[in-house]
Amino acid sequence: PQYTELLRRKLYYAIELKLYKVASDLGAAYLQRTDAGYEDYLALGQALVRSGSEEDGLRFLELARLRAPGVPVSGVELARAYKSRQQFRTAASIMERVALFGESEAFVEAAELYRAAGENLQALALNRFIVDSQARLRQRLAIALDMRDYTTVTAMQRDLIRSGLLREDENIQYALAYAHFKEGNFKKTQKVLAGLRSPELFRKGTALRDAMNRCEDTPWSC
Repeated sequence: PQYTELLRRKLYYAIELKLYKVASDLGAAYLQRTDAGYEDYLALGQALVRSGSEEDGLRFLELARLRAPGVPVSGVELARAYKSRQQFRTAASIMERVALFGESEAFVEAAELYRAAGENLQALALNRFIVDSQARLRQRLAIALDMRDYTTVTAMQRDLIRSGLLREDENIQYALAYAHFKEGNFKKTQKVLAGLRSPELFRKGTALRDAMNRCEDTPWSC
């Protein structure tokens, strides 16, 4: 009975066999019989989640976070488990707290989770804390497009040029061209479209040019 290693092996063998209820019960017994730290709860929760038993895994991940609320990895793993269940609002809230505890890299993921939850204003609020300028600009552009705020997108052009993103990423070029089109600035649309080379985006650019021609021929239809 004192040989807890045997119980640990039995526990992970149950997970391997997808006997999740058995594994959950064995896990609870194992953690009670050992001087378990948050790492043990975290490892068990991760194993259950990755094996397909998310509900049981979440229980142990929550316990890991309660035991070590200031340890980033416990919050990150818990947030990602909720994300896998498409509980984006809960995941975002947890990841935001991880970021506020000092893990500034987590602001990117927290904002993305708020975007997935449809809370673009909260995503935008967190976006300003992102240190990496390219990551911040990419995300701000995506949020503005989600909100159909084409004025903000076109206003970002200078920053996109300065950061090198407009030159490096044709998807961003097309997004900017589309925003200029939606704003009715066809001259700038044509200028940005001229840089597209990939076949798929070139076809989209051609469709935009056709739309602009129709607007010039029949302005009342646009």
